[in-house]
Amino acid sequence: MGKVAGKVPKLSSRSAPRGDRPNIQKFFQIARNKKKLRKTLSKEEQNRLITKALNAFSEGKAADAITLLEDLLKEHPKNINALCNLGTIHCENGAPQKAIILYEQALTFSPQNALLWFNLSVAYCDNNEFAKALKASEEALILDPHNQKFWLNHGYLLKQAGIEITLEIFDLLKEKIANKRRELGLKAVEIY
Repeated sequence: MGKVAGKVPKLSSRSAPRGDRPNIQKFFQIARNKKKLRKTLSKEEQNRLITKALNAFSEGKAADAITLLEDLLKEHPKNINALCNLGTIHCENGAPQKAIILYEQALTFSPQNALLWFNLSVAYCDNNEFAKALKASEEALILDPHNQKFWLNHGYLLKQAGIEITLEIFDLLKEKIANKRRELGLKAVEIY
């Protein structure tokens, strides 16, 4: 059947029994409080805060920059630019472990971001974790094989890893030589 033509009667607060009547003022107060709690910044406002933080960092105010970015991330934890820039600031300030955590967090939201992989490789390198740095660098190159900076970074990491591996090989060789000398020394003592 079709709709019944006619006006729908308006319900007023007077038509409801007094005990069932909603408290309108209380309702609006709750709505205002929720709105305050849900206050979010627009993308433009978020970008302005990031720019402000980067300017503070370039002026030598790293603590202010970190505070701005951390406050932004409390409200917008998935802001990749804030995560990346905060990681870079920590890395520049000699805290690559903090940077690694931030870059890895950002990569959970944007795993195809070559710049994040590059930054992660730099942080691992600064933390003397060359194997992980190489792996992150390879990911960056796979995603953006035409980026010259990524190739230069990868070459540097290969060189560093080569030095580290070479040093490890020499240490093992020195240990083997020392063990062999001990064996030869013991045999020489046995002979005499």
